Amino acid sequence: MSSLQLAREQLAQQLSRHKYGHHVVSLGEASLHAHRTIAVGDSFAEVLQRAQLPIGLVRGRVYQCAGVAPMSLAVALVQRATAEGSWVGWCASEHLNWSAAHNAGWCLERVVQVSCAEHWCEAVVALASGVEVLVVNVPSHVSPSSLRRTLLSTAVQQCVVVALGPMHGMSSDVVFTATQRTWLKENELQEQVAFASQKLSVHVGGRRVPSEQYFSLLVG
Repeated sequence: MSSLQLAREQLAQQLSRHKYGHHVVSLGEASLHAHRTIAVGDSFAEVLQRAQLPIGLVRGRVYQCAGVAPMSLAVALVQRATAEGSWVGWCASEHLNWSAAHNAGWCLERVVQVSCAEHWCEAVVALASGVEVLVVNVPSHVSPSSLRRTLLSTAVQQCVVVALGPMHGMSSDVVFTATQRTWLKENELQEQVAFASQKLSVHVGGRRVPSEQYFSLLVG
């Protein structure tokens, strides 16, 4: 059995245990070319417009979330996509915090989480065939040439890739970098304070960004 066949079999097993897993491939293929872009939240839409970019996640492109809070950036970036009907695959060593994603407004019925550390490239290609947005992080053992081939395959399948953290020498189309994080207190009057949300200062750059931008993002 080839590595790709093995990855597809692992994906099928994961989907068979998912509540709506049997719909992923058919739904992804049916809506693949319905829209060139996938919706993002208002804060992201505004900064993308200022950066002279399409207002949304462009199919086939790579969006990188970096800096002090890559996970928080990714959860905020993808939230509107799940809420408006897109299927999302999570293929990263950092497991999705389902509770945090639910609190952020994710529609968890359209999220598939797959463990793909051992056969990362094959699993990413297989998963990209059935979802519209794919959240990944790149393992250190993946070579630049393998990464380029993998991302080319996801682009051909018109899947949006949201990368967490380093890309090991590869340049992303758009890079959101959290340069500073401030935890916001839920109740300033409490002695025992619970930190319920955070404010991020975010820089927007990347190889497709004509005009670099900064913006503030509230998360949580």
